[in-house]
Amino acid sequence: MIIETQETKQLIEGFFNGEDDKTNALISLYYKFVYYNCLRITRDADAAQDLTQDSFVRVYKYRETYDKKYKFSNWLLKISSNVCMDFLRQRGKDRVKVLYIEAIEAGAGSINDLKKFLIDEKAEIEMNEKFEKNLLKDLIGLLPAIYRVTVILKYYNDLKYEEISKILNIPVGTAKFRINRAIGIITKLFALTAERRTRIAETANRQKINKGSE
Repeated sequence: MIIETQETKQLIEGFFNGEDDKTNALISLYYKFVYYNCLRITRDADAAQDLTQDSFVRVYKYRETYDKKYKFSNWLLKISSNVCMDFLRQRGKDRVKVLYIEAIEAGAGSINDLKKFLIDEKAEIEMNEKFEKNLLKDLIGLLPAIYRVTVILKYYNDLKYEEISKILNIPVGTAKFRINRAIGIITKLFALTAERRTRIAETANRQKINKGSE
């Protein structure tokens, strides 16, 4: 999260006054902030770069709608999150995730079903390495967009429910519901991986024992 210092506020003011030098400085300051929000939502580095550019274009286009009562960084999160959700809807994969999550909540699904959503068209060994290395991030990535974005705003950006409510244009109660449901989904998905993680840990321990006895 970027702290809005007096210098930052001057850049923001310059942006709204149409000062090119301050606008460029402001974009440079917030570029990574917006990029990582897009990356966390899409899990696609190339798409995140394009969506970051699209977000700043939209920020400039709709600058007159900004309400100065709210943090500028929250406004950027609002715009970039909407840009990313539009992208995910257009890509058409989110509905598949919704159906899969509903199956998980109903008690169906398996570890093999889960793995195929984590990496598209990658070799099995790469899939296994990523599966263990970035498990929580991958599970968050499995969430349908509306839940994933809410989780990212809450836990990556440390926003209050009231702030999330304003960013996503939803009631506070809906924001809380999405977080609670997302946690429940992730818990169930995590349980699906328990057997696999235990087996890998046991294999690693055996390898250590074998090396120690050589």
